[in-house]
Amino acid sequence: MFTSVCVKVEADLEESTLGAFQFYTSGGKRASLACSGILLQPQEHEPGIVITSASILVPLLDQSTRLANGVTVQVAGEASVTSTEVRWVPATLKAVVDFPDIRNVITHLISSDPSGWHVGYSDVPLPRTNLSDLSSGSMDSIGLTGIAILRLHHPLHSSANNTASRRICTDPPLCTPLHIHGIPFSLVNPATFIGYTTQCIISAKLTAPRSEGVLYVVDARTFAGMQGGMVVCAEGGDAIGLVLPRVVRRCVDPIELTLVVPLHTVMSAVSRNLTRPMVIAWLASQQLSTTNRVSEVMDMTASWTILKVEAVTSGKSQWGSAICVGNGMCISNAHVVNEYSTNIRVRFGVSKEWHLDCQVLHSSTTADFCILLIPNPPEQAVNARITHEQAMTRRSRVYAVGFGGYVGPDGPPMISAGIVSNIVEMKRHSDESATPWMIISSAVCHNGCSGGGLFTEDGRLIGLITANAETQEGHIYPTVNFSLPVGLLTGAIEAVKHGKPSSARLKLNVDDEQFRKLWTFSGLTHNDVLMEKERRSIKPRL
Repeated sequence: MFTSVCVKVEADLEESTLGAFQFYTSGGKRASLACSGILLQPQEHEPGIVITSASILVPLLDQSTRLANGVTVQVAGEASVTSTEVRWVPATLKAVVDFPDIRNVITHLISSDPSGWHVGYSDVPLPRTNLSDLSSGSMDSIGLTGIAILRLHHPLHSSANNTASRRICTDPPLCTPLHIHGIPFSLVNPATFIGYTTQCIISAKLTAPRSEGVLYVVDARTFAGMQGGMVVCAEGGDAIGLVLPRVVRRCVDPIELTLVVPLHTVMSAVSRNLTRPMVIAWLASQQLSTTNRVSEVMDMTASWTILKVEAVTSGKSQWGSAICVGNGMCISNAHVVNEYSTNIRVRFGVSKEWHLDCQVLHSSTTADFCILLIPNPPEQAVNARITHEQAMTRRSRVYAVGFGGYVGPDGPPMISAGIVSNIVEMKRHSDESATPWMIISSAVCHNGCSGGGLFTEDGRLIGLITANAETQEGHIYPTVNFSLPVGLLTGAIEAVKHGKPSSARLKLNVDDEQFRKLWTFSGLTHNDVLMEKERRSIKPRL
């Protein structure tokens, strides 16, 4: 019932308006913009309906959401592209619909700092994406949450490609593997980018108090032109949702959130603009998702194993993550909380209840590791299953779970999939075998993930997320992150569990000086010609 397409709009646009769009074509005053869309399968005499993001249309809408004179809208699918041309089908704008519940979710997401966010793919926000006015009925934010409904003048050429989806998955679990079908940079070369697909997982589900709206956060980076794209299950191809324009939080560690509106929510909103046969086909296509083992394990981990930590250190409030390890204890990084921290409190992933007056039982600045005691932990708490180093192999699938990415004041932790990119092993003594001292992974991690966990597919903890790569100029790489192997920490954890916190430092399986050199990226090069600045041009940070 659903197929991915490209939507193009041509109109007279001012240069000041075009500045918000990263890619466009222009000839004189006439300019073209493009994004992705979803074609609903034609029924009976209906040539086809396309739903897409309203973001490229809003500069051309009046207050009654009608297109200005002289605007043309066209649609093309993968089967419309040949080696020499793209066959565009004219379309008419039927309506623009909005989602009050989705507005509520986004309002809750940005509530602590609305001015710190913007929508778009460049430094200039997209038109009508004013995040300070997300009240129901406002046109000022319809560029983010608005969905345009287009009616084709005649059917598109049929296609047998894999962008077609027959059913809607109405409740996919966390960590569901997904594909995004979108058309980035589509006006640069449509023949190249129509049919573009990228993979991701559901990282988190966002909600708001007193609202039925749900937004999915996925761990893929989207580009200009992919808004309006179709998201499907990687296995089976059931449709999941529609991609919104990118939302960016401006801060030291800029965060780009890819938000997806559930497709059943979109279809409910647009159904009054569909023919009866199309509505019947949509209702018949809905299907509840079935969970898989990875989804179940990661859902439980994010809910009752990972904690959010807040503390005051040196007069400054900060937050990070922690991992429940048993006996009312959790582990985190010493740069998140240490013996100098006060007002330490934690809460579990899905819980709104804070546990106050947590106590630091052990802290090591060398290993950037600490152990906290949680007063009265809940019965639902699930201890992390700590695995041995033998379970770690390069290129194995891993999941990073932590409170990075900022998903609202009481939002859930984020889950991101990646692989073990490398395992750095060191020897404390020449007669010892090498021991893993650092895990490098490609899972996306942002500020706030510090103290979170790196897990295998079956939910075993292998690492304590500690840092990202950062250049000397301050540029951070979210997909290059560093974790402490838990094998280094188990001795200290067991010592504290058995009431011997004074011996915890001796149980850390590290050599202070070697460990410091490894984690500050000093003393690792054999090229003595390198200047110190160049030698330390990449350093851990989170």
